[in-house]
Amino acid sequence: MPSTRKKTGSVSRGKQALERHLANLKHILMQGDARLLERLAAGLIGSLIGVRLAVSDSGFQFGADAGTAGSQDRHVRIESKRYADSTSLNKRELQGEVDDALKRNPHLELWILVCTRRADEGLREALNGKADSTGLPIAVIDWDDQSGAMPELAALCAVDLELVKRLYGKLASDAARAIQASAQPAIETISRELEPWKIGFASVRKVAAQRIASIWSNAAESTALFAQNAAGGAADIFIPRKTVLDQLDNWWAKPSYQRAIAHGNEGVGKTWSILHWIVRELERLPIVLAIPSSTVRRLNGLSNGTVQEFLGDELYDLTGTRNRVYWEQRVRRLLSRPVEDGPALLAAV
Repeated sequence: MPSTRKKTGSVSRGKQALERHLANLKHILMQGDARLLERLAAGLIGSLIGVRLAVSDSGFQFGADAGTAGSQDRHVRIESKRYADSTSLNKRELQGEVDDALKRNPHLELWILVCTRRADEGLREALNGKADSTGLPIAVIDWDDQSGAMPELAALCAVDLELVKRLYGKLASDAARAIQASAQPAIETISRELEPWKIGFASVRKVAAQRIASIWSNAAESTALFAQNAAGGAADIFIPRKTVLDQLDNWWAKPSYQRAIAHGNEGVGKTWSILHWIVRELERLPIVLAIPSSTVRRLNGLSNGTVQEFLGDELYDLTGTRNRVYWEQRVRRLLSRPVEDGPALLAAV
């Protein structure tokens, strides 16, 4: 029993020390010139994505304090807000800044809000809605000290201790160094979310899944897309084809690139079977595009460029946002997804 109390006391002291270091770091970030936070955010995020971000001049900045300006074919903008916990983040103002950033750069791939206070649920919902309506992925790196998790802005400071020291002094870098070990999981999460293929992946996957589910349950929509009623989910009687479903499971687990997934005569139920499998497996599939075979005739050859352009057109038609050139670029980034993470796109033709 004494050893248990000793261990519990040690954990408690460790937690208290971490909270003290976090409080010290946040206090320092709130001091001095507000422009320092812009330089800090630009430097730290630039380190994570491997691209130099330039800080904007003072004055009207078109919805961004820093950005890549197309460096290394990346188009990222950062808006930094140094606010106390008692200061509200203006949702309308921030949404307007997103619009300004898009006007400045129609090819923008990511807009990031960095703030020294917690971004509440209302703000996140507003920004998520803005992301959905514009097709522009939006990320928030805030200082949430209410959830019990490592604040993401604090974790970001642990990425480059020398930069923190140069901008905010030794006390700040000492605090960042003290939290560095605890910050690693949060740093890995932020890094992953800022990878080119990962940006906006979840939102596009969600829209694609909703469309598939709608096609499966709506006969009119299914007929409009495929020129046949493939809405098995709307049928009064539906008989699953277990053998075909099992074969599709095996194909997905061990894909063969030398043969078609499913083939057969016209009217034998290929589309129904494949859509049924997709709907059943949506939770574990990547972005799924249902494409009528007639549409594939638009392909002018099978080069990497023509396929990327074709898939970009499909994503543009799916989302109805931005433009076709933007979505072609997004496809190129999606296809850079690491092999070990599995396919980024599944096209059901």
